[in-house]
Amino acid sequence: MTDPAFNLAMVQIHPNWYDLLPQVEAAMAEDARVEALRYAAGWEADEGGWYSHDGTPESDWADEGLPFPEDVDTYTAWHSAYYHYEALDVGIPQLDPYPNAPATA
Repeated sequence: MTDPAFNLAMVQIHPNWYDLLPQVEAAMAEDARVEALRYAAGWEADEGGWYSHDGTPESDWADEGLPFPEDVDTYTAWHSAYYHYEALDVGIPQLDPYPNAPATA
């Protein structure tokens, strides 16, 4: 996952780099998984960080205690309920779950 030239350069800085490499690659894989799930759920990212599908910054989202897309089961259930009640508020009797919600893992 990491580049061999990068690994050699890191050995010069951290002599135990190859001992740490599995943890580094696991963290990179988790970051890629979170990124893919957030984009699939309609989130956007820029220099300021992540923003939810409705423009709420990630920090405000967390402050409200709302689930993140990487919490797949909780997030899917939350989106289903959120859009169901939003539809009821505007008078739509039946609404499919949020179309961009990620599938359960």
